[in-house]
Amino acid sequence: YITLNILYSAILKRVVILDIVIVSLGFPIRMITGMVAIGDFATLHFVPSLFFASVTLCFLKRFIKLGQSNSRMNWGYSGLYTVTTLISSIAVSSLVTMALVGAALMRPPVAIWIEMVVIVPITAFILSRVLIQCISTQTEPTEIVYHDRTVLVSSVILLAAFLFINVLPA
Repeated sequence: YITLNILYSAILKRVVILDIVIVSLGFPIRMITGMVAIGDFATLHFVPSLFFASVTLCFLKRFIKLGQSNSRMNWGYSGLYTVTTLISSIAVSSLVTMALVGAALMRPPVAIWIEMVVIVPITAFILSRVLIQCISTQTEPTEIVYHDRTVLVSSVILLAAFLFINVLPA
């Protein structure tokens, strides 16, 4: 983790796409470290989902930075981000996140019902709302996640649903 951060700060933040991958890897690394610390691996199957959700948010952040500058942004010496590549990347990473969440949710029938009726729609709603707010207000995704009341309430419901299905017997 420390090595990744040093490499990112020194070199990798200027390499298109790799900058996003490195930042996004930090979230699952911290999640796994926390699981190891408490000795509970019940949610290990959500690590790939967390990674791709992080990728989505990083692409959103680049999209906002792009909108604040101009229609093309030279992100370091290795290439360019454009509106088209960023929107495509946001769409793909969002879909991969949803697919991984669905695949990771192999639970009892009640849990599957909760996941399909509550978790997947709320996750899609949160990602969509953050994307729409980012684009319409040119605001950083983290600002929206931390300050948008609808996103916060939806996140609490999402967390409660995750906690509930994790106490169900397998």
